[in-house]
Amino acid sequence: MGIGLVLVIAFAGIVMTLLLVGAALANNALSSSGQHVRFEAAMGAAENGIDATLARTQHVYQTVGTDEYVTPTTPSAYVSAPECNTSSIAWPFIPTQPTEAQEREWARSKLLALAGTAGCLRSSPSGQYVTLKPHGRQVVYSMGWAPTFATAKAKARLLKAEYLFAPYKPSHAILTSGDVEIGSSTQVTSAPPNDPGLASVHSNGIVKVSSGNPIVWGPVTSAGVSSAQSNRFYGNSAAGGAVTQTAGQTVPAVSARQVWGLNHAGSFPGGWYDLCADGKVRNPDEAAPCVGTVLGDYSAGGLNQGTSFRGGWSYDGSTTPHRWLAGKSISSGVYYADGADVMPDTGAGNTSIDNATIIAAASRTMCDKVAGNISWDHNDITAPAVPNLFMLADQDLKTSANFHAGGATNGTVVSGFFIAGDQVELLTSANGAYGAVVAADQCDPADGISMVDSNLVKNPAIYYDPNQSAPFVDIVNTTLWLEYPAAG
Repeated sequence: MGIGLVLVIAFAGIVMTLLLVGAALANNALSSSGQHVRFEAAMGAAENGIDATLARTQHVYQTVGTDEYVTPTTPSAYVSAPECNTSSIAWPFIPTQPTEAQEREWARSKLLALAGTAGCLRSSPSGQYVTLKPHGRQVVYSMGWAPTFATAKAKARLLKAEYLFAPYKPSHAILTSGDVEIGSSTQVTSAPPNDPGLASVHSNGIVKVSSGNPIVWGPVTSAGVSSAQSNRFYGNSAAGGAVTQTAGQTVPAVSARQVWGLNHAGSFPGGWYDLCADGKVRNPDEAAPCVGTVLGDYSAGGLNQGTSFRGGWSYDGSTTPHRWLAGKSISSGVYYADGADVMPDTGAGNTSIDNATIIAAASRTMCDKVAGNISWDHNDITAPAVPNLFMLADQDLKTSANFHAGGATNGTVVSGFFIAGDQVELLTSANGAYGAVVAADQCDPADGISMVDSNLVKNPAIYYDPNQSAPFVDIVNTTLWLEYPAAG
């Protein structure tokens, strides 16, 4: 009896010990799992900070054409409501290059100070973060905490991302974000001596064929399911000439104001001229379009009423929006219509401009755009004034069948982009347009008010030049993305 009782007690003790050990193991496992979840969530929060800061950097660059955005910052012309409203921070390691440890500790100390500054700590679905984009260097630092910065034993991660702005290079002869219709007499090929098979067409919507069998030498693809086909879609011969489905393609952001910011101070054939919505022509020598010195007043009752500017430009203030009319004998130059449309004048005639770039900027940048359209007829352009850019419209771009631009002689290609923030309608002549066509379809009113309701390429010859680069840039990729150890 006594021995049995002892055995029972001993067995109970063993069981209890096993239960305690199991509970301890389970508790440790749960604790470890929770720490792992917080560790990954802190990474997600830090990544949210990187993404948000690069997105804001891109937006400001598109608006003003320079990398002006930093955080923290006080309200400015570029950011009316900054994420972190306090004094900006300059990159201190000039001219010496810091060691990795020095840079990490500098960034970590600044981020921790910002986390304790009112309004600088941001929340995300995975935790909280602060970011730092200093003056003087193209780099973003972000520190994330999970579940929150103030939580005892919160997990923290520290990330660094360096980036570069790079010119946009065309990947297709015609690239549209929305649907595009190709007319029966259209020919899309490459400017010689380039391989014709490079001249492709892509829509992030669908491709339509209005009738007949248009010619496209490169692949014709769409992100949506297209039913169109042509027995002269030579790049689609394996599919019987049918449009093939592929992933959506990156379409660059279109901003006339960005192009102004990047290029207005440059030296171009004929010079640069701001054609302003009030009928005045100004030099682009100030911080924004149409605030420079007045070269002439072409509004009603103005100094030069009844005369034309640069041989063929006249102003029409009777319409809303106001218009600058392109007549014949226009001299070379860059013509930036700010808050106005560009339209053909009556009796323009079939003349040729040696070097010209035409840009039309809307007065508003959201989808309630006013002005920023280009309609072009008769005036041929031998070469662009701004390298690789014939025309850019914040809204719609329309060309007639009595127009051609660029050329190729003895292996030398003269080409440029035709770019619309919204839609394009190209009816250029058989002599064609040399370069590439981009329609960003940022807005699509399709209400009978916009100049072009849908993308249409009808009858022209498009000669693709794969070697050009657009005079605007995007953040294409970060050049460095790393995590610093021992974030805290």
